[in-house]
Amino acid sequence: MNGRKLWAVRACFLVAFISLSGCAGGESVTSLDGDKEDESESTDGDSLHEDGDVILDGDAESHGDNDDSSDGDEAEICECQEGPCCKDGCHFDGTDVQCEENVEMEYGCPEGMGCGSSVMARSKSRNCSGASSACDGELGDWSDWALAQECGEHEVCVSGETECQENRPACDPAWCEAGSGSCCDDETNTLRGPEWICEAETEIEYGCPDGTGCGQDVKFRTKDRHCSGFETDCQGNLGAWSNWKLFEDCMPDQQCDSDAASCHDHQFHDEIRCVGLERYYYNECNVQEEYVDTCIDADPCSVDGCEQGVCGNESYTCNGHGVCNLENDYCTCSPEYTGPFCDSCAVGYYEYPVGSGICIDNPCLPDPCNGHGICGNSTGVAICNCEDPFGGLWCNECMADAFGTFPYCYVSPSGFCETNPCFPIPPTGQEKCYLAHDPWTETTCSGTPGEELCGSIEGCGQDAQFTPPEREFVCQDAGGDFPCADRATPAVGEVVLDTLTGMMWQRTIVEDKTWQQAIDYCEILAYAGHSDWRLPTIHEFRSITHYGLDTEPTINLEAFPGTAPLGFWSSTSDISNSAQAWNIGFYFGSTENWNEKTVPLFARCVRAGINHETSGNGGSSSGIRYSLTGPDDSLVVDAVTNLMWQRSYGYGKNWGNALKYCEQLELGGYDDWRVPNVNELASLVDYAISNLASGFPGGLGSAIENVWSSNSVSNQYLPGYALVVQFSMGNVLQSEKTELCYAKCVRDLD
Repeated sequence: MNGRKLWAVRACFLVAFISLSGCAGGESVTSLDGDKEDESESTDGDSLHEDGDVILDGDAESHGDNDDSSDGDEAEICECQEGPCCKDGCHFDGTDVQCEENVEMEYGCPEGMGCGSSVMARSKSRNCSGASSACDGELGDWSDWALAQECGEHEVCVSGETECQENRPACDPAWCEAGSGSCCDDETNTLRGPEWICEAETEIEYGCPDGTGCGQDVKFRTKDRHCSGFETDCQGNLGAWSNWKLFEDCMPDQQCDSDAASCHDHQFHDEIRCVGLERYYYNECNVQEEYVDTCIDADPCSVDGCEQGVCGNESYTCNGHGVCNLENDYCTCSPEYTGPFCDSCAVGYYEYPVGSGICIDNPCLPDPCNGHGICGNSTGVAICNCEDPFGGLWCNECMADAFGTFPYCYVSPSGFCETNPCFPIPPTGQEKCYLAHDPWTETTCSGTPGEELCGSIEGCGQDAQFTPPEREFVCQDAGGDFPCADRATPAVGEVVLDTLTGMMWQRTIVEDKTWQQAIDYCEILAYAGHSDWRLPTIHEFRSITHYGLDTEPTINLEAFPGTAPLGFWSSTSDISNSAQAWNIGFYFGSTENWNEKTVPLFARCVRAGINHETSGNGGSSSGIRYSLTGPDDSLVVDAVTNLMWQRSYGYGKNWGNALKYCEQLELGGYDDWRVPNVNELASLVDYAISNLASGFPGGLGSAIENVWSSNSVSNQYLPGYALVVQFSMGNVLQSEKTELCYAKCVRDLD
C-alpha cells in the first residue's frame, strides 16, 4: 500500500462505485480480492484499493512493474460528502456552526404588559454536532428579545401570544359599558365629556335682572348638570347659569317681585308732568292719567315753556335769527332761517354741525369727514361715507376691524396674524434690576425712568422700572375657575385663560410630535368643551414666556405646570426653508430656533384670543401699519401696538450705554424715550419676511444682527447677559452686556 493514507468511503458508495464504474481503456475490472485482471493502464486516474477504500488522488496502486512508482505523498480520507454540516464536501462542520435557525420560538412581554406595550420574540437555533454531516447538534442559547409587533394604545402584550390583544376597557379611560348610565355613549362605548348635558334645568332661579321698577318682568334662569367625563352616571358639575328668560310679563303699573316670582301691583299717586307744552297727571309707574292744561298763552312774543310740570312764559328774541312781529304773532326771520320762532333752516340751507342750530347753505363745507371720507347732503344733512380703515360719524375713528388709534389706523391682510402679533403686548415678568457692569449681579433699581437724571445714572431704564400692563392667568375646568396653585399636576380638560390677550391655552401638553402631527393634533382636538383649537404662532408662544425667572423653565409654573424647557412646535414655518418651522424653548429667558419639521417635539394648543384680521372683504388690507411722522419723518408709529419708534438707531452700544442713550434722547419734541423690553422689540418681527424679519421702514436691515432690549437674562448662570432680537433672522437671543450692539428707542403713543 506504500504507506499511503486512504479516505474512508461509506459501504453503500463503494458498492455503487464497483457496480457502475469500469476501467477506461481496458476490458477487465478490479476484483474485490485485489487481483487486477487488466494489464493495460487506467485512464481515469482512480482505482479501488484492496481493502475497499477509494483512492482519490489519481495515483492507482501499481502491480508488477510499476510497484515502485510511489511518490511518498499520503492521501486524505473524507469524513463526508454532503449534508448541512459537511463543509467542502469532505469534513464535518464544528459545533460553532449554526445549521438551522429559529428551531424554537418564544413570545413574551419583557418590557411589561401594560397598555401600548409591545410583543417581543426570541429564538433558539441548532448547531452542528461536529461528528456528523446531519444537523443534529445541541440547541444554542436564547437570542436577544426583538420586536414582533408594536401594540396600539388600546392593546396589551400577553406572554405566549404572538399578536397584541385588544383590551380597551383597561386601556381606554373613556371606555364604558353600553347601558351603564346616561353619560355613556352606547354606540361608541365612550364616556361623554364634561360638555355633555345629562340633566337639563337641574337648578332654577327666579329674579328681576332688569330691576324692580314699574313694568319690569319676572324672569328665570337655569343650570344644567353635565357629565363628569369619568363616570357613567350623571354626577358632573353644574354648568353656568343660562340667559334670563321670561317667566311673567308685568304690566306698566306693576313691579317685579323676585321673592314671590310674580308681578306686584303698584299704588298710584298724582304728579303733574309736561308733555310738550301740555300738562298731565302721572302715577308713580310713569303712566299718564288725566289732562291738566296747556302752558300756551296769548302773548305772541313770549316763549311758552313747561318744565317739571310748571308753566313758564318768557319774552323771546326769535332765537337770535329774527325779530318778533306783533301784527302776525310770528317772527320775521333772516334769510337762512324760517319758522314761527326762526328755529329751522330755510330752503337751501342746512344745519351744520348737526345740533348747533347754525344754518349754512352747504352742510359739506367745511369738510366734516376730516379728509378720510366723502360727504353727502342729499337729505340736507351731512353724511360721511368713510374710507377704510376709518370709521365713526365724521371719519375720526378707526373702524371696528382695524388696529390702532386715530389717525393711525390699519386693517391687516388675511394671514397677517400668523406671522405678526395680533394682541396687546404682554408683560415680560421681570421685576428685578441688575448691575450694568461686572459682576452684573441683582441690585436695587436706581433712578426714575423719564426724569432728567436717569440718563446719567448707570443701569437706569431697565424693564423692571416700568409699570407692566395688568394681566392674570385664570385656570378653569368644567366646574369653573379654580386657583392655579392648587393643582400642581395638570389634568385633561383644564385650560388657562390669559385675561390680557384673550387667549385660552391647553394646560396639558403632548410630546413626540412632528410639526405636521402637532398641527393635526390641535386642529382635531376636542378639549374642555371647545373644538376650535390650533397650534400657536411663535409670537403667541412668546407671550407666555416669563423672563423674570432665574430657573428653568421660564414660564408661570402655577398656570402651566409640567412644562418642558425645550422644544415646543409653533405653527410658524421658516419662510426661507419650507422644510423647517419655528419652535420655542423656555430656558435662559426664551430661545427661538427652527428645526426640520420631521423632528419630534412637544405641542400645546391655543384657541380664541384678540384677533383683528379682516373678514368678509376678501382679506384685503387698508391703511398703513408703520406711519412716518415727526421732523424729517424721523418717527415711526406702529398702529398694531400703538408704540412710537425712533426710525434710526444708535450704533455700537454696550447694554449700559444703550440704556443711557435712550434715556437722554430728545427727538421729535419728545424726551420720554426708553430701550424697549423684549416683547416690544420682538413685536416688530414679521416671520413672513425672509432675511430681514421686519417691515419696519428703514433703520432695520439684514446687516443688523442684534438690537438691545431692556431685559437682563435672569438665569443664575448668565448674569452678564441681556436679551437681544436678531433682526437678520427674527429670533430672541442672549448677548454679553459688554458686546457692541444696536439701540433703537421707543415710547408709548400719546
